[in-house]
Amino acid sequence: MHKSPSRLKTIIVEDSERMQQILSDAVLGVAGLELITIVETADGALAGIEEHCPDLVILDLVLREGNGLDVLSETKRRAPNCRVLVFTAYDDEQYKTRCIAAGASGFYSKNRQYGDLCTRLFDISSEHRND
Repeated sequence: MHKSPSRLKTIIVEDSERMQQILSDAVLGVAGLELITIVETADGALAGIEEHCPDLVILDLVLREGNGLDVLSETKRRAPNCRVLVFTAYDDEQYKTRCIAAGASGFYSKNRQYGDLCTRLFDISSEHRND
């Protein structure tokens, strides 16, 4: 009997309600991803990561409290195998360079790369199902 692969536990870290809805729709639209929680602050993100041990985090850099770069660094320290996709309006090259250096698995602009982020979500899910 073939066991179906587990779904990738996903956390969204985003303080805009509009973007929360857009991102949750994107995650829920990808077979193989499971939305565990949505949090709005750096502390909420780190608590969620401790509690849920996610496989994937979609992270904004600017949060209501705290900042996404700190969350990224701490996530990679606590859960080195967790993939972190940064999705932010701060899309200049210096932020991308810093995020990739800190361990982000991808960096996407809210202004022009939503489709690219969605494609990456499908790719990550497909890679997981083929493992």
